[in-house]
Amino acid sequence: VSTQSTWGLLMSKAVIQPFQDFVKARISFVQKLGAYANSVTKKKPEIINKLEALGALELLKHLLKDRVESIRQSAAITLGKLASKKEEIAENIANSGIIKTIVQYMGTANKHFKKEAATLLRCIAKHKAELAETVIKEEGLKVLVDCLNEFDPAVKHAGAWAISCIARHNVSLAELVVAAGAVKPLIDCLKEKDIGLKRVASSALTEIAKHKIDLARKVTDEGAIAGLINLFADKDAQLTRQICACLAFIAGHGIELADAVDYSGVLDKIPECLIDPDIKVRTNAACVLKELAKQSERHAARVMSIVHPLPIVEFIRYSSGDARLPGIETLGHIAKQKDEGLAKECLKDFAHIELKNALMNETSPLIKEKAAWALGKLGQHSQDHASSLAEAGILQQLLITHAQSGSNEDLKKRSKKALLKIIRKCKNLQQIEPLIDNNIDQEILTCLVEVCLDLLQPSLETKKTFLECGGFKKLQQIKTEGGTKFKDVRDKINALYPRDVVDYFAPDAEEKIIKRVEEAQEQTNSPNANLKYKT
Repeated sequence: VSTQSTWGLLMSKAVIQPFQDFVKARISFVQKLGAYANSVTKKKPEIINKLEALGALELLKHLLKDRVESIRQSAAITLGKLASKKEEIAENIANSGIIKTIVQYMGTANKHFKKEAATLLRCIAKHKAELAETVIKEEGLKVLVDCLNEFDPAVKHAGAWAISCIARHNVSLAELVVAAGAVKPLIDCLKEKDIGLKRVASSALTEIAKHKIDLARKVTDEGAIAGLINLFADKDAQLTRQICACLAFIAGHGIELADAVDYSGVLDKIPECLIDPDIKVRTNAACVLKELAKQSERHAARVMSIVHPLPIVEFIRYSSGDARLPGIETLGHIAKQKDEGLAKECLKDFAHIELKNALMNETSPLIKEKAAWALGKLGQHSQDHASSLAEAGILQQLLITHAQSGSNEDLKKRSKKALLKIIRKCKNLQQIEPLIDNNIDQEILTCLVEVCLDLLQPSLETKKTFLECGGFKKLQQIKTEGGTKFKDVRDKINALYPRDVVDYFAPDAEEKIIKRVEEAQEQTNSPNANLKYKT
């Protein structure tokens, strides 16, 4: 009996061994494919092409249905890596029926498989809208929303991230995400302890809210703003980036939603964000201010009273490149309001100096354009506003920017428009006169002499100053054709002075004097001149 039992045991092991070896071989195969997928880089894309040519996708598809849970999970991981590396692979996976298989197994699978399956769906959907649509058609969005209701934070994280990648592509996909009931569980995810889950959940809400007002309102109505505000307490840079980005998009959709953001108390949090070591936190915080300030004078005044201009000015000063843009635009939106006191407060904190620096030193035409626009808004209100800009040399810098060959048409238009606004408010002849030049734009030149005419008419002292500083002489030296508006205005200025003064500064005055001297000399040397004296 003992011998028979031993023999039966050996036979049982012998039968089982090939199956165990086969399981090990499948595990080894999937793991090696995963290692190969990890080694793919932009410099070495040929590995992934070889794997596809050898039928890796078809083999992995079958392994997704394997009886062994760990093999199914490893196959999902490897497919996710391959789909993430190359859009064409993601398309092949989407067209091979793998999504359908994944969705079928997610309903009954363990948490590990659900996490990797959701990651695979994300890696497919992230590339383009068409692939995200394929995921939705195969019921992928439904199972992703179900992931948000799972107990395990890792499964929720994978589901939220995939939903974020779907919603970001366009309005239609974001609407489908909302229709699938994703918003409420995403907001619930903000209350979880896992910081990574909070990040991706807030990112998904951002991707939904950014597209249009209806979607932003849906996010707001479900209580997203309060949930986001509470997350400032976590003091996590990546999370704070997403909080500010989401609030900025919501506020940018109109006065009603801007009020909802404003009343949440976010403005109390922004000054600290503007000095955060993380540049994206600072930039996104400035975006919140920009979107609020542009809505109305009331919102701009709220930004000024709670945040004040100095933190915004310092944000611009210590930033560079595109990061500066929202700060520059914020100042412009504040300055454009009818209440000139808002612009004056900006000038007190030297906002115009930082805007001038951006105009001078930035290489991006868009940043220069926005800086010129903001300067025009600051100087358009009154004599005092314009004088502050003129004293800082901003008029000259705007002229230089307008004349530079490297300036595009939009930048030239912005610079010119800003110049005209500021010049028309200037009441100091010494600030205007240095700008008069034969080489500047005709419309700008005409505006300059019109202001000069207004300043010269009532004051004898001003007329003297205009002569002494050389402005009158420069005016006469400018060549122009008859019938132009500039010539008409110059003639009016000339009429304010005696004729001999005008003749003295005329472009041909020197030639006329030389000619008169020569004529007098000829008369002196002629014989008739001697006869005259004898008579």
